[in-house]
Order: sequence, then C-alpha cells, then structure tokens
Amino acid sequence: MSMYHTHKTVSYRIAYQCSKENQNQRPSMICNIQEDQEPKSIDYKIALPTELWGSSTSGYPWSLLLDNNKKLRKMTIDHEEWIFSIGCTIEDSSGSLISSQHGGTRGGSGREFYEISFDADEEIIEISGTVGVTIKQAFTFEAISSLCIVTNKSRHGPFGRNTGNSFSVAWVVGVFAGFHGRADIYMGGLGFYSKKVV
Repeated sequence: MSMYHTHKTVSYRIAYQCSKENQNQRPSMICNIQEDQEPKSIDYKIALPTELWGSSTSGYPWSLLLDNNKKLRKMTIDHEEWIFSIGCTIEDSSGSLISSQHGGTRGGSGREFYEISFDADEEIIEISGTVGVTIKQAFTFEAISSLCIVTNKSRHGPFGRNTGNSFSVAWVVGVFAGFHGRADIYMGGLGFYSKKVV
C-alpha cells in the first residue's frame, strides 16, 4: 500500500466519523490530527538501472537485484591488475544464503580474492572505479580496471589498477539495490540498481 493510499484511507475514515448525528461519537480535532499523522508505510520498487560503465557488447549480460526482503551479506572481488569477477552472497527473508559469481574465471597466478562481509545494518553507499583497455592473448578488451566499495561503516579498495576513465555512484543508506553488467574473461561492464519510493 502506498503512502498516498494510506493517507486517503485515513481521511475517508475521519470524514465518515464526523458525519455521525451523535456529537459524542464524532472525533475531536486532536483525534483527527493524531490519526492523520499516524505512521505510514513506505514501499519500494526497483528503479531503472544506471548507465553501464565499460563495454556494452563483450561477454554475457548479468544482473543481481535486491528486493525489500533480500540483504547483501558478502562480496568477493576477484582481481589482479583488472577486475575479473564479483561474487555475491544474498540472505533472503527466511535466512537462507544464496551465492553467485559474475565475471571471468581465467587469470594468472597473481590473482587476489578480497572478501567483504556486511553487518546486518551495513549498506553500500558509494561505488567508484575506472574503465580501461587491456590486451590478453592478442585480444583487446575494455574492462573494469579498478573498483572501490564504500559502506556506511567502512571503505574497501580500490582493487585492481587505477587507470582509464573514472566513474562514481553514491546512494543514501538503504537505496542501493544491486548490480548489472557484462562479463567474459574480465568484468567488461558494470552498472547498478537503486530503490525508489512509491
């Protein structure tokens, strides 16, 4: 139920009570004010995704959405000088954990895996990074070259190599709602989702 619908329902109830013939059954002005100011629920929906930074054609498309009943509990950043993949662990409303990995699986011996664990009240409030061009086995790739994750409690990164064109997206607490992107050997492109009040 939207805030508008809740407000409208309260107003109709007050109008009905005021129409009663017995004045003792009519609500006072104080009751009207208190009832009209009762807490209203806030519903969210997933808004349109942000733009995609990096390649819009390489590899395969992927996405990960967080609705109102899902919580991001862990991320794993697989990187070397470039970002290979992003792993995510989601907790649903029943407490079950669901893990997924998005991105490339190849790389050299110098690859590093950085794990971020999120507290129950911790939320992503900013993600920044860079997009560069790399050559792998005689092929040229446009890919995410670095990534930095900021929450309302801590900062992680940057991971990879800070080279190329930069990007940055910020949210208020609780509005970040997931990722979308394209991936092959590397994380070719990356974008995000936001929650929108309705």
